[in-house]
Amino acid sequence: MRALLLNGSVRGADGDTAVALARARAALTAHGDEVDELVLATCEEDLDAIRARLVAADVFVFGTGTYWSSWGSPLQRFLELATPWEAGPEFVGKPAIALVTMDSVGGVDVAARLLTTLSLLGCCVPPFGTVVLSRTGQAVVDQPGFEDVWRLDDVDVAVANLRALADVRGRFTAWPVERARAVHGVFPRPGRLDLGLPSTLRGR
Repeated sequence: MRALLLNGSVRGADGDTAVALARARAALTAHGDEVDELVLATCEEDLDAIRARLVAADVFVFGTGTYWSSWGSPLQRFLELATPWEAGPEFVGKPAIALVTMDSVGGVDVAARLLTTLSLLGCCVPPFGTVVLSRTGQAVVDQPGFEDVWRLDDVDVAVANLRALADVRGRFTAWPVERARAVHGVFPRPGRLDLGLPSTLRGR
């Protein structure tokens, strides 16, 4: 099985999200899975090459920090640029989990929104496919009475369920979508982004 880790944290390979993704990598490689990783904060790869990596992947592990109740700006730009791949072979039917880090609040909402977005792109979400690790949670994780606080070990459970869903992946269909214009060039492709989609309010 081929897994693609997507690190959408603004701190890239140096932050807590990278630690959570490293745990996911270890859990995947322990089963002999092939693991690829995109660190979006430092990525300057051609978008066609990124698309090829998405197509080649069987499962996804998305990671991000929590910034003002949202995911990281590198992940936001990735999702914007991935719009033309909605309901395509890049995503449809592929299991995905979300690993979110935060200080004290907001991470659960970010994870829920992210998994909904991934579902709309075409991904499948396994049971217990969300892990939200917080600074405040880790401060009490070993104290009696806090057994239900997310911990780094829970990443192993999310990865196990990701692998289980990959084993039963079937044929999925997609509803019609308004096809966005394909974007080419180097990620993150700064500046104005026109995907050729119609404007609802133009001319009013």
